[in-house]
Amino acid sequence: MPLQDIREQIDALDGELLDLISKRIDLAREISELKKLEGRDIVDPEREKQLLIRLKEKAISLHLPPEHIEHIWQKIIELSRFVQK
Repeated sequence: MPLQDIREQIDALDGELLDLISKRIDLAREISELKKLEGRDIVDPEREKQLLIRLKEKAISLHLPPEHIEHIWQKIIELSRFVQK
C-alpha cells in the first residue's frame, strides 16, 4: 500500500479517536452532574484504579505496551476531571 494511503488511514483513525474522546468527555460531564446532585466526590480513585488495570490487561492482549496505554489514559482521566469541575 502506498505511504500516502496509509497516512490517510491514520488521519481518519485520528479523527475517529477524537470523536470518541469527545463522546467520553460528554459522558464524564453527565456523571459529574449526577455526582453533584448526589453530593458525591467527583474523583473516584478506586474506579480509576480498576479502569487502568482493565485497560492495561487489554493492552497486553493486543500486544501494546501497557505502561504507554496507562500514560495515555491518565491524560484522558485528567481531561475528564478538568471538565467535571
